[in-house]
Amino acid sequence: MRTLHTFEEFLNESKQVGILYHYTYYEALVKILESGKLLSGLNDKGSIANPVSDISFTRNKNFHKTRAKLVSGPPHCRLVIDGDKLSNAYSIQPYAQKGFVKDSDYFESEEVIRKEKPFSIPIEKYIISVDFVKDFSDKHHDYHWIHEFQTRSVDLCKERGIAMNVVDSLGNSVPQKERETFLQKLLSKIKNK
Repeated sequence: MRTLHTFEEFLNESKQVGILYHYTYYEALVKILESGKLLSGLNDKGSIANPVSDISFTRNKNFHKTRAKLVSGPPHCRLVIDGDKLSNAYSIQPYAQKGFVKDSDYFESEEVIRKEKPFSIPIEKYIISVDFVKDFSDKHHDYHWIHEFQTRSVDLCKERGIAMNVVDSLGNSVPQKERETFLQKLLSKIKNK
């Protein structure tokens, strides 16, 4: 094990937060990729007079399977974020969302960045990849235009040089050939309409 020899070395040692996930839907992903920013939302801890804004993350790679009263269907995709780099620029705090019930399928612990005013995080500094959930089904979101957002998401990742990954129902990466097939099918859906 490495020993730190000076106080300056100690201060420069990066935090060990690890991988964080920000789950979202295709429409929101397009907005994130187009702007290059994660935008904060209002938190239930604030009030009209004293609003509190935050951005939520999770360490749970299976969050898309979490049943929750606050989530309308499973998320379509996730941003994979370098939590170590993010924690060097922002204060990340643990948080358990009230809409999730502990010791049940509804519980989910989160990591949040919270501030008193709305804020944004430039994702290019922290993003590792965009992961598409392979088992996403339109039955949760019966929108005829969902494929346009899927295709735009892939195009934006390509334009910005962001790595793309496809994950299975357990949140694990699928083999390369399966990934390529999924992305090809995704892109062909809009062309065949």
